[in-house]
Amino acid sequence: MATMNSTNPTLVRYSSVRLQAAGEERPNLTGEERPNHLCSPAADLFSGFGDQQKELVKQMGFDGLLSVRLTKLNKQFGAWILCKLDPSSGNLFAGSRHEICLTCEDVSLLLGIPCGRKEILPAIKNEVKDVKAYMCEIFEKDSFDGLTIVTIQRILEKKFNRTMTVHEQIVFKTTFIIFVVTKFLAPQSVNNHISIRYMKALVDVENIHKYNWAEFVLHDIKDAAAALQHKIRHRKSIGYINGCIILPQPFYLDNLDFGTDSPEHKNIPRIGMYNDSMIAEFIERDVILKNRNPFPTYGKMKLRNKHDEKYNLGHHTGATEAIWLDTQMQEEIFNVPDQVLAADEIQRFGGTDFMFATAGDDHWNPEDHLPSFKDDSLIPYDVPSCHLIFIPLLQPLHYSLYAFDMEKTKLYILDPLRDASKRSEDTAERHLKTKFHISSALKECMKLAFPD
Repeated sequence: MATMNSTNPTLVRYSSVRLQAAGEERPNLTGEERPNHLCSPAADLFSGFGDQQKELVKQMGFDGLLSVRLTKLNKQFGAWILCKLDPSSGNLFAGSRHEICLTCEDVSLLLGIPCGRKEILPAIKNEVKDVKAYMCEIFEKDSFDGLTIVTIQRILEKKFNRTMTVHEQIVFKTTFIIFVVTKFLAPQSVNNHISIRYMKALVDVENIHKYNWAEFVLHDIKDAAAALQHKIRHRKSIGYINGCIILPQPFYLDNLDFGTDSPEHKNIPRIGMYNDSMIAEFIERDVILKNRNPFPTYGKMKLRNKHDEKYNLGHHTGATEAIWLDTQMQEEIFNVPDQVLAADEIQRFGGTDFMFATAGDDHWNPEDHLPSFKDDSLIPYDVPSCHLIFIPLLQPLHYSLYAFDMEKTKLYILDPLRDASKRSEDTAERHLKTKFHISSALKECMKLAFPD
């Protein structure tokens, strides 16, 4: 399954919500409410971006956010989902037969934000001063405290009828990240507090797309879930819920079976497939008990088959386009001996160095494998026009084969081991993380070898 970011054109703002713990007076939280902060103005702001600004957002890998159409947030539903989210794993309904895995890759596909290899680390004590000084220089402020969300928004509202200078591009990129993190991806308080915890990455703004923003957002959601569950257990006032509380909602709804009403899963980012009325209808259909404290009980709808593919690419032609599109491919896992099924294609394509390449750690470099894609002495066929690309994977005690079908936009995983009936591990679970690493490695090689 190819894990990549996305594209598309309107951002909104979802922020902290306030509830009361069971036993206290229940607040007036109607089924669907606007959050405490600006939604429509933010949507108008991003929809008013010019071509240069949209291109800069695309360069950073955040253009998926421009597809968001939601302007309302169901606070009760969001809080209920957070109560079902395991703070350690991030999974919904952890430990049950209905467990749904929420990974960084899912966050990337849901929101259309980067899921790069660089970790977003907070500035350590002796770095904080330098980071703040850099921000003051960028925004021409005497002190970091002078940097407010109002200042940030005014910069983003600026129109350009000429080509932006290099400095203006850097300022815009930095401003955009601060705005979306503060107002949407990882809000920390109702007061629009601008946190420094991620700004070390902004010093390296030209490489912002290489950072794992999906992991950063997921970490905040886990913290929010832990805080909410702690307060409910101890019957405390819940107060404000930080983090991107909207994130788990389309993820959960994407895993429910609404029959023909389910939005198509070939479109990425997933959040762009939902509008306010659709969310409201799906939530209403999932309600079990409305009059419950501190929020209603949901979970009426059946979950989709866990082995059904959530996301796919849709129609395309050619291997390069298949990997280039910032989306996922379909997957089908066959519990059969790969030596038998793949014998014909292995004979036709066998012997290439790429079949034995390794990927996944920080030392892996796609440039080392370019000859396996372009060297005529190694590759007697045209890679971009291939129907199938095979990648064997050495796992503990056995080999599996990843077969990328570029015409049908599917990933076939050929695994000779039996699944959970004979082992403690389900076949699909065995490849849950590996498929993202392999697909990402293939994508990187294809982009370098065939950039056009």
